[in-house]
Amino acid sequence: GTAWLAWEWGADVLMGAVHRVAGLDGVACLFGLAIGAAVWMWFRLNWAAGGSFPLAAVFAAAMITTSTIHWLARPHVFGWLFLMATVWWCEKAPARLTTRGAGAIALASAAWANLHGSFVLGPAILLIYAAGNGLARAFWGIQRPVALYLLGALSAALGSFLNPYGWQLHQHVFAYLNDTRLLHRVSEFQSFDFHSAGSGWVISALCIGLLGGAAALSIRRPERFLLALAMTAAALVSARSLPLAAMALLP
Repeated sequence: GTAWLAWEWGADVLMGAVHRVAGLDGVACLFGLAIGAAVWMWFRLNWAAGGSFPLAAVFAAAMITTSTIHWLARPHVFGWLFLMATVWWCEKAPARLTTRGAGAIALASAAWANLHGSFVLGPAILLIYAAGNGLARAFWGIQRPVALYLLGALSAALGSFLNPYGWQLHQHVFAYLNDTRLLHRVSEFQSFDFHSAGSGWVISALCIGLLGGAAALSIRRPERFLLALAMTAAALVSARSLPLAAMALLP
């Protein structure tokens, strides 16, 4: 008797269309291409963050090994693309946010909300960058575009309401993530087994990401430090967040 809420309907339609044309092989190919695009975007994020090719090549082993625990034909892979696009925008944010730019952020957020429930990370990451840039102003007197990130977060939040359920989608996501009885029965929402085979790469990814966040304080980039803290904490609590941390923090 409970109403059904198709909270990832966009991904369902896309997978269904591909399946109708090419069967399960087509669905596997779709997500293989999406994963390949995620790896490509990860390298681009390295350049956006000021990284180098040798470092990216070294860190790629930890990123790929960590993310393979969730290389599945499921909608969350699309969320990876939006996650890295959000961090990339934060790293290369323009001097000001135009109406067109705010509209693009809102539309991207709307697409993310209709594809996967991880859309809540978009406004959250933008707010983390706003807080970090605010700290840079307060402690070091560095003029940083705090308002830019706040406007971006507002645009992303408003855009996420462009879905068939409106605010009820947000209510559903938060209720889902706070349902302890459910989360205790789903292994991917529990902590990763750091004693399992190959876990050394996962540990390396988390350590590098956290150390990078700490080192960011030395160049007065507290937003990177806050992002590292938040995503490392999430990754320690839930194995599902490990690929997110590796993709966002290693660059």
